[in-house]
Amino acid sequence: MRDIVSPRWLPFGGTGRGVSVFCLPHAGGTARSYRSWADSTANADVNFVPVELPGHGSRIAEAPVAELDALTEQLVEVVDAYAAETGRPYALFGHSMGGLLAYHLAGRLAASARPGPVCLVVSGCRPPQQQPAIDLLGLDDDTLVATLVRVGGLTAEMAAETELMAVILPALRADLALFAGYRPPGSRLSAPIIALAGTQDPLAEPQDQRGWRSHTSRGLLRRVFRGGHFFYTTLRTR
Repeated sequence: MRDIVSPRWLPFGGTGRGVSVFCLPHAGGTARSYRSWADSTANADVNFVPVELPGHGSRIAEAPVAELDALTEQLVEVVDAYAAETGRPYALFGHSMGGLLAYHLAGRLAASARPGPVCLVVSGCRPPQQQPAIDLLGLDDDTLVATLVRVGGLTAEMAAETELMAVILPALRADLALFAGYRPPGSRLSAPIIALAGTQDPLAEPQDQRGWRSHTSRGLLRRVFRGGHFFYTTLRTR
């Protein structure tokens, strides 16, 4: 149990007292993108818990998990162990690909005997029945990198670093492949869904978020913020 809830998976666990919010990163992303959230809620009524996936960030030496169900089962154990250890209710947050992963994880948790999340928050993420706005997986490396620069996932300086791209691209492509041909389960979640969108997001436009309504029996709340695909990085957590 203690090994599951280790810094390998949860390197920046917050110290808030209330609901734990597990934060799943975008494709190729790392737990560090949520570190400021975890740090900003010390002693607050919410506890942001960034998740580090194998093959990403501090776990870059590990191989990414290439199969969705295998990764989900590992995350089920992580979430269940942390929730059991803290005794707190929890929610799931995911941005972009992380939103789909959070949704799939919520369904797997609900199908088990474990307590499920009190809420699912999907950010910059099209509902699973919709085709991606841009087929990132089908792009060659140069076009993929250029697209990531355009949507704000990389700076031009980062894109010019050949050695850095050699590290980032394999994890990114492994993440994108997780949901190739994905079909959502037929059952609805029994937790409410909050769908966040950026006004200028070319990958998940605000009107796309209406589609999440069909995936919950507990209601959908939609919120739109100024910004592009990575609008969530400017959100205040307090």
